[in-house]
Amino acid sequence: MYGVRYLQAFLSLSIASIFYLSKAQDQTLRGATTTVAALSASFFTGLYTSLLIYRAFLSPLCKFPGPFGARLTNFWLSARIGTSSHALFKIQDLHKKYGPIVRIGSNDLAIADANFVQPIYGMAAKCTKSPWYDADYPLISLQTTRVKAIHNKRRQVWIHAFSDKALRGYEKRIEPFAALLLERIRSFEERPVDVARWFHYFSYDIMGDLAFGKDFNMLSSGEEHFAVNLLNEGMQPMAMHFPPWFAQALTAIPGLATSYWKFAAYCSQQLDNRLNAKSGIFDMVTPLLAPFDGNKPTGLDLSYLQADTRLLIVAGSDTISATLVYMFYHLAQNPSIASKARDELEALCNADGSFNHREAMRNEYINGVINEALRMHPPVPSNLQRLTPPEGLKVGETFIPGDTNVLCPQYTLGRSESAYVDPERFIPERWSTRPELIKNKNAFLPFSLGKTDFPIF
Repeated sequence: MYGVRYLQAFLSLSIASIFYLSKAQDQTLRGATTTVAALSASFFTGLYTSLLIYRAFLSPLCKFPGPFGARLTNFWLSARIGTSSHALFKIQDLHKKYGPIVRIGSNDLAIADANFVQPIYGMAAKCTKSPWYDADYPLISLQTTRVKAIHNKRRQVWIHAFSDKALRGYEKRIEPFAALLLERIRSFEERPVDVARWFHYFSYDIMGDLAFGKDFNMLSSGEEHFAVNLLNEGMQPMAMHFPPWFAQALTAIPGLATSYWKFAAYCSQQLDNRLNAKSGIFDMVTPLLAPFDGNKPTGLDLSYLQADTRLLIVAGSDTISATLVYMFYHLAQNPSIASKARDELEALCNADGSFNHREAMRNEYINGVINEALRMHPPVPSNLQRLTPPEGLKVGETFIPGDTNVLCPQYTLGRSESAYVDPERFIPERWSTRPELIKNKNAFLPFSLGKTDFPIF
């Protein structure tokens, strides 16, 4: 979170130095500027020469394979990704070339080995969230909270929003949106339909209703809400894996991240509307407001709430739509699986056409279909970064130095031959009647593990 401050400090010092030389040393403004520029160039040349030599040849991470350019700068991966938003494929290609542990940055390792999952993400893991989570600063949501004590305290409040009682209440709220989605799809009759678009509308309408008590009206209108469009535009730079300090610098430049800040402002406004409405309907925001006992939150508490409501929309909507899209893609590719899944669901259908959701949740085959979609296309595919503890991390015979950024790319793990038999095939039975098709269950982490085993945690 200090990147912008460092830049501000450098610019302030440079201006002060120019002012001092021009006034106290009787130099012209041009001469003072030239002197400061020369001194700055000399300083940064020496600094970065020594830094690059260390990263390339002396760093303890040099023992791990990877592209030489990645040793020198974290911008190497960003440059390879560009604006394609396909970091998951690039990282998978790197693992195919260099092996299970690849150095993808000056202080970053990608680890496609299921044996590292528990030590990095598990309940007993000593690793902490990396500086990557500061990229959204000053917005600090539950997901981007790096201090464990604060995270645990806030998580206890959040848990009430996902209790069994709360989830049963949400089901009733979701049913009208599901009915409208089916109506929209049926309206195409025999014509092709872009289900990805309609699943996108469906998920955002649901999360808008559950978070703010007001949906985005996308299913009804058939058009994307302006706020969702702002979100998509504002989040594009995040897909390029920029270093967190650089991402912060970009968002701090006036006019460069307009969409990002407009969406944040929209969520804050919707939160204000929700606070003023004093709705008696239980939604996901209700437990977050409970500690204030009817009083309006202020200061840091209000800032947390603003970030958390934005998180609800972003994390909830994207995970729902992505999972639905890929699940139905594989069902379309595998008619026999689709037929069996339909038979399983019809057996759970009540006389009035409704479903017994409790029974559906316990259905092994339906869960297998969902888990296969999550395995092959995890909603969070490649960027759950963690920082190793100061003493380092040892797994088997491999030692990772302390204070190293590590991540286990879920997309690569989900298709790993060391973790699954026939990993490129969609086989729901591997989660029930054919467990031998799973070699290492630790490879399955579509969201995360431990206290962050949920899109928003």
